[in-house]
Amino acid sequence: MWSMLLQIAAAAVVQLAATMTIPQLDETFEVRIEANLLTRNHSVDVIEYHDYKNDKGAIYYFGRMGRNHPSAMGSLIYNYATSEIYSIRDGKCKVEGMPSMQFGFNSGHDGHIKSIKDYWYFGNSQNMTFVDGNFTVRGIPSYRWTTDLHTNHSNYTLDFYFNKPSYTLAGGNESYPVRIHLYGQAHNHNHHHHHHGLTEGVHEVDHMYEIVFYRPGPIQDPTVFQTPKGLICPNRTNTKQLPPISDHFTLDVELIRPSDNSVSYWKEMYDFSAGLFALEINPWRKGNYGVFVKNNLAKSGNHPIKVIHDFNSGVQYVIDTKMGNCSMGRIPEKSWEAATANDHVYLRMKHASELFLGNSSHTYEGTRIIRGIPADVWITAYQKMYKNLTLNFTVENYYTQTNWTISVNSATEQDTILLGMWMKIEGEKVSV
Repeated sequence: MWSMLLQIAAAAVVQLAATMTIPQLDETFEVRIEANLLTRNHSVDVIEYHDYKNDKGAIYYFGRMGRNHPSAMGSLIYNYATSEIYSIRDGKCKVEGMPSMQFGFNSGHDGHIKSIKDYWYFGNSQNMTFVDGNFTVRGIPSYRWTTDLHTNHSNYTLDFYFNKPSYTLAGGNESYPVRIHLYGQAHNHNHHHHHHGLTEGVHEVDHMYEIVFYRPGPIQDPTVFQTPKGLICPNRTNTKQLPPISDHFTLDVELIRPSDNSVSYWKEMYDFSAGLFALEINPWRKGNYGVFVKNNLAKSGNHPIKVIHDFNSGVQYVIDTKMGNCSMGRIPEKSWEAATANDHVYLRMKHASELFLGNSSHTYEGTRIIRGIPADVWITAYQKMYKNLTLNFTVENYYTQTNWTISVNSATEQDTILLGMWMKIEGEKVSV
């Protein structure tokens, strides 16, 4: 309700006098509100982002969002393409359907956020009354308008306060809303025992919405319209299919592990059709490589090594690239690119999609900037067993967008490629 009221104020184009009107507010803005719910004896701080041109909306709040809820931080991300709201609180995300009206945003049932002028059913032609211009709001000289609002079996009076143009706010030298006062009576609602509806009686409503910050124009941080990194929203609608991944590739890897403050580097070459995999590591690039690599680096005297896995023969080659020495053996069962074949005897080579994407479904999240490059992002989650641990994986995959050209060794590719990954692993001990 509190954010909704800002849109009412923003939509109101009111005659100051025969020759003066308040200009229409911007269709893209950021606003911060201190919502003082006087009859409920508590306040909520709100930041709202509205982008009409790009069909985006988001609300961030801190406070109690219900009589029986403790104060907490949360957010509501609006997806008009799917008519979904991503309600985020306490590190969890819940997907909710978008009603015809929620806070300041209107789904319109046509997949688009509404413009300010379309939000509400009053304006110049409705019962908006100019009171006078002798008010101050937090010391700001202001104009005041009032109107009656009858909705959902409730009767309210709404007072709107705009700063006088002679007083310049931080957002510019225009006249912007600085306060909305809602007061009146509302019918009681029954929300207990899964029974919803009106009950007998009414209760008083007195809410004061202090608009303490208003910034028009483009949203400074576009990520406010996206769910946080690594957060799964169960049952979220997927709006873009994951691109296919090549059967053969070469990649340079930088693995950053904040959990142990380590950065590791290596190079991989993969050819599924040929059944070959190779790994190159230089020991001067320190990192956490695991027991297998560390043992082979020690055997080579910490010289650069190349490890080749030939799945046609099941043979592993470890080459000291400085001295030219080569040792042979079986491909280790725990190799990243290896899996047990159907006969449970031999190893098979994993397809690239198994290596990077797993067998779980992926959901498109939007875009992020990865190393300065705009990237499409898909997220997935899955479980794996390791000894007596259940490992829970959350993975984001970043792909270049089609309007970017990727050049490798003078060869130019226009296709979308995998740019990077982010992974979170949480383990739980299980009884065996």
